[in-house]
Amino acid sequence: MSNLRKGVIFGLIWSFIGQFSNQIISFIVSIFLMRMLDPSDFGLMGMIYFIFTLGNVIINSGFSFSLIRAKNCTDVDFSTIFYVNIIFSIIIYSVVFFTAPFVASFYKQLILTDIIRVYAVIFILSALKTVPESIMMRDLAFKNITFITIASGLIGGIIGLILAYFSFGVWSIVSVSVFSQLFSVLLLPIFLKWKPRKFFSIKVLKKHFAFGYKLTLTNLSDGIVRNLYNVILGKAYTPEIVGYYSKADSLKKLVVTTVSTATNKVTYPILAKMQNDEEAFSKNNKLLIQVVCFLITPILFFLFTYAEHIVLILYTKKWIEIVIYFKILCLSGILYPLSSFNIASCSIKGYSNLVLKAEVVNKVIFLILILFSIQFGIFGLLISTVIFSVIEYIISIYYSNKVIKYGIKQQVLHILPIILTSLLLSLGLSFLDSILININLFYRVVIGFVMFSSMYIFTAYIFKFKSLIFLKSIIINDLFRK
Repeated sequence: MSNLRKGVIFGLIWSFIGQFSNQIISFIVSIFLMRMLDPSDFGLMGMIYFIFTLGNVIINSGFSFSLIRAKNCTDVDFSTIFYVNIIFSIIIYSVVFFTAPFVASFYKQLILTDIIRVYAVIFILSALKTVPESIMMRDLAFKNITFITIASGLIGGIIGLILAYFSFGVWSIVSVSVFSQLFSVLLLPIFLKWKPRKFFSIKVLKKHFAFGYKLTLTNLSDGIVRNLYNVILGKAYTPEIVGYYSKADSLKKLVVTTVSTATNKVTYPILAKMQNDEEAFSKNNKLLIQVVCFLITPILFFLFTYAEHIVLILYTKKWIEIVIYFKILCLSGILYPLSSFNIASCSIKGYSNLVLKAEVVNKVIFLILILFSIQFGIFGLLISTVIFSVIEYIISIYYSNKVIKYGIKQQVLHILPIILTSLLLSLGLSFLDSILININLFYRVVIGFVMFSSMYIFTAYIFKFKSLIFLKSIIINDLFRK
């Protein structure tokens, strides 16, 4: 097995273990918190997530990607970016600290002032770990990253549940994130002996800034526009409505974010090593897009079909209102990881200008959709996310095709069998569930999952889906080859 292929395989495995474990931990913690707290508590957090999304984008995006893709990085590079991130984080924290009362006044929720000021500590903690994590990703040390992710997630989750048990309300949600980040920082020195040196180079900063600022602007605009939903909902509706939307979105992201983040964490540094081999880069990029679709699409269709059952089993009738939110968001999540992967190919090849152009076009269209759909209320806004996901996907193909020559016709033909298979199985599953109406909800979901997954894999095998062939080769030929 070649070192590069070995790195891909075991990197993917550890990255998926880390992402799934982290999401499962968050999911379990969320279940207990949702049973102990009110929707309004989650709604308060949903109102301010946009602040922290934007802050983390500024700290984490452009420079970290630049460090990962750069061919030669020294301690001067790492130390320079480390100090820049710390400076940025302190500035951002200060701005957020002093503007917190205005945000609270905007939403007419005075408690948000203290929540924002405490939660914003995450900016500084995030800045402390960005460069060390980039170094480990460059070295494909995903096993270490996985351990840190799991351990810190568990500690933060336990602390949050303890506080919720003693009726700390919304503060228990704040503590989960803050303590998870804190222990993530504290665990880093155990696995990585690197520490910042007394180096700071303006020349190095300019080099990484030239590449990174476009990605930062791209992710910043993406964060601003995508979080407009929470801002609009928080201003126009009650904290309960925001809570319903936030938790439905989180449940969808359990799948979408887990698979896409785990895949991107591994494929970005791996594909970066292939960036000068046009044939290998293009071939692997096309295959990985199909693999991402193969993994995410059936799960989202399954969740769409069993949304009501899952909500009742996990969260009780108190949260039944999120079912329709969740179903619509599942549909909007199918194409997002593919759009992200398409655009990532431009970033890896160094075409950050194309990434920025795609982002500008996307967000102009997105804003137009919001302005049009807002007159139709909350469900109009939700439906607009589905429409935008299709438009965003087409735009991502247009720009990535300039880099990997993977046009819309070819790409759609590759993923269409996966989507159609998932859709038809979902319809069959709905019919099956109607027959099993007198059976316990939990058993109906289990039976449905077994039937759905079995038929999906069987269909993929019969029609020789390339994604299944690739995954099968990894499991059989590589993992179990002596």
